[in-house]
Amino acid sequence: MSSKPKLKFKLLNPTHKEPVTFPQFSRLPKELRIAIWKLSLQRQRLVKVKLEEYTARRQERMSPSPRGPPPSKDHTYRVTRAQQAALEFYRVRVPAVMEGNGEKRSGGVFRFNPGYDILHIQLSSGWHQFVAFLAELKTWYDPRGVGLLNFALDHDGAAELKALQLAGTRNVTAREAFVCTVAGLKEVFYLCVVDLSPDNQGSMSGDPAMNRRRRLQCPIMPDAPAFERMGSDPRPIPNNLLRRVSVGEFDPRGMIFRWQKLRWTCGIPGPDTRQYRLLVSAERPGVSRIASRKGVAPWLRDEYTEWVESIFSKVTHVKQAVGFWLFPVEPLGRLPHPSMEFDMQRRGPGTPRGWKPKRVVDFTAHWPELGLASLP
Repeated sequence: MSSKPKLKFKLLNPTHKEPVTFPQFSRLPKELRIAIWKLSLQRQRLVKVKLEEYTARRQERMSPSPRGPPPSKDHTYRVTRAQQAALEFYRVRVPAVMEGNGEKRSGGVFRFNPGYDILHIQLSSGWHQFVAFLAELKTWYDPRGVGLLNFALDHDGAAELKALQLAGTRNVTAREAFVCTVAGLKEVFYLCVVDLSPDNQGSMSGDPAMNRRRRLQCPIMPDAPAFERMGSDPRPIPNNLLRRVSVGEFDPRGMIFRWQKLRWTCGIPGPDTRQYRLLVSAERPGVSRIASRKGVAPWLRDEYTEWVESIFSKVTHVKQAVGFWLFPVEPLGRLPHPSMEFDMQRRGPGTPRGWKPKRVVDFTAHWPELGLASLP
């Protein structure tokens, strides 16, 4: 009787080292201390922003000071300088309802740095608020007049863009600011979230063992916003896995086409395709996303149990990553001209000849870039 194999996994996400004390820090010049604090803040974040309740800007410009009571007198001088550095680094401050741990807190302030942060803007409230939000980030909330530089779009947001009619925006200033923002974006990320449910693996492969290998190899979508781009994924990935990378329930070309159609409608020339990335990650619907290192093992317990009960009787080592893959968009192939209009997710009237929905992509010629979440 053979014994069940034991699965061992190593989490690629870096651990947080114990804080190092530096008693001489307070003796450094003020400018140098602030520069050090700003350097410690220089990391990217993927932040979800919902525009469900977003309305026009307030009549008065936001105060540059943080909201809430002033720091008490027993706060150290170093903390005060840290707060000053954070306020200068996260220079864009927008009134917002803050969500976290299942709670909502009104009267909050969303702070971000356009050069580092990627905003995943959910457009459930329609395109009018999307136009207003991007315009006011540039003309009102960013003291440098930059606004948004890095944007993440999902399938639902792309569907909302279908109804966008920029000519219907009466505010000429807002319309011009929106077009300027879209034209000036540095990177656009198309979110492809893969459903890891065991009954949702039919599009991957007919081999159950290979499907489970893909499910363990694909990075897990985190709940923590901060991440680090590590370059090429250091894990060995077999070509047969990269040959059939699942990109989710919907054809990602629909998102790309909607965005290109928006640019075409606005009269913006097409940018270099290196500005576009497919962001591929995995999740389990109905299961909370991972927000800390302690949440990794419980989240994966069912997956590992299924793997152990069905694979060969040997020790299996798995290197797991909480984060996402980044792929170029070229392997998806050419898209129709933006003037065309048809349903990309299924064949029907108006579908171009030879067009087939694509939910599995061959990336054998493009090793994935890995983004690792910063987990506490």
